[in-house]
This record gives sequence, C-alpha cells and structure tokens, in this order.
Amino acid sequence: MCGIIGIASSKNLINENDLIRGRDSMVHRGPDSHGVWLSEDKKIGFGHRRLSIIDLTDAGHQPMTNLDQNISIVFNGEIYNHVDLKKKLQALGYDFNSDSDTEVLLNSYIQWGVDCLDKLNGMFAFGLYDKRNNKIFIARDRAGEKPLFYSINNDSLYFSSELKGLIEIDKSIKQIDKKSLNLYLSVGYIAGESCIYKNVFKLPAASALIFDLENGTENIWRYWKIPNADIDPKKKSLECEEDLINELDSLLEDSIKRQMVADVPVGVLLSGGVDSSLITAYAIRNFSNV
Repeated sequence: MCGIIGIASSKNLINENDLIRGRDSMVHRGPDSHGVWLSEDKKIGFGHRRLSIIDLTDAGHQPMTNLDQNISIVFNGEIYNHVDLKKKLQALGYDFNSDSDTEVLLNSYIQWGVDCLDKLNGMFAFGLYDKRNNKIFIARDRAGEKPLFYSINNDSLYFSSELKGLIEIDKSIKQIDKKSLNLYLSVGYIAGESCIYKNVFKLPAASALIFDLENGTENIWRYWKIPNADIDPKKKSLECEEDLINELDSLLEDSIKRQMVADVPVGVLLSGGVDSSLITAYAIRNFSNV
C-alpha cells in the first residue's frame, strides 16, 4: 500500500506546500520514503508516500520519470506479472534501472500507450503525465482494490488515494453532498462513483481517465468487463464440474504464486473462513518460508 496524489492545471500554478501536505496526510500508507515532482511550468505536480515491497532500493523511488524526462508517474499497488512484462519490454529494446514494477508500468505505457491496461495483472491505482501530448492519464485496477478519488474544477484535475489528500490541496471541496449522505445513512455505504463530498468522485473499478491540459476536458472509459462464462453444453455435468474445479485450482494457484512475490517477508492474516484457509494452503504448498 502506498499513497499517491496529483494536481494538474491548464492555467494555475501549483502550490508545492499544498501538494506536500496532501501527500503527508497519507503517511500511514507509505512510511518508508516520500517524494514530490513538479513540471517545469509548475502546472503539474505529483506526490508519493512509499511502502516498499518490490525493489527496496532508491532505484524504485517515486514519483518516477523516464530517461527522456517526458513521462512521469506515481503508482500505488503491485503488478503481479511485472517480471513477464519486463522480459517482453527488454526484448523490444528497453533498458531498466531498477527491479521495480513501477518502472515496468512506466515503460509499458511508453510502448503500448493506454492499451497497457490490457496487459496488467495486478492491483493498482496510478497517475501519469505525458509531456508529449500534455495529458494526464489515471487508472484503477479491474476489481477496484486500490482506491482513487478525483475532482475536476477550474480546468484543473486533482486525484488522491484518500479524500484527506484532496482536502489538503483544496479545502473548498469539503462540502457535504446531501444525496450521498442520505445514501450512507440508509444503506451504510455510498454506491457507484459518488462521494460524500460534492464534485468529488471515485474512479470506478476497471476504468481510466484522460485529462487534456490543453482544453481542460476529460474522457472516462471502462477498459475491462467480467467475461461471460463459456461452458460447453455438450459435456456431461460431472465432466463439466470436474473441468471447472481443475480450472479453479489452477487459477487460484497461479494467482497466489504471483502475489507472493516480494522483497520483504510475507505473512498471512487468517479470518478463519474457507477463503483464507485456501489461500494459506496454496501459499504453503508453493513457499516453504511462509
């Protein structure tokens, strides 16, 4: 878990102190290190609080910028298939300065653009500035495991892992949305993209947003949907059930293997349910040091 925050404006200069306060309001998300980056014209700024999991060295420090200094990124989460993606990118001629999945994500965008989302297996929320087209690109993982809040006003985009980060940047957004409040009091949560504050939204799961700094417009789209189940009706029910069980076993084992990759000790917290017991069993099967 890390904390990310960003400001991008087509008109106004950024107050670096506001950005830092927003970043440090999320120190609990990333106690290991912190960083801040501002564009040359002071109209784009990123902040990051780091919890080091992969590549504990300073080479994985964020915000991260490519060698050409035209792409900058802040990233929260983990790309489980980053090793495979790195090999593909190296075969395409990319050089790497770290073992971090952040650099893999950065170079994946450089190679495939927004289509890099189709290649990512992981939990993530990130913000990226592309100087070549003067646009901000933010995205959230398929299940919406990593949070990402955003607000657009006065031709400016604000985004953060937590609401408190946005409030530190712009306290004027701290206005309760009555419909959201009623919803929270009725059912115990706020559904969809809405948020407790007016003009603040949750980027939906499996969705991405591009903010054009030239004209202050945004484009939001969903890049992934749950696929339909493809079961062959010609198979006997027992054979079909066995196939499904075997496929589930394979998917669970592959998923847990990928999520056990870390440069820090790995542990499991058990709730006592069937799901956590299964996760522990697969982890022990594949990693003797758990």
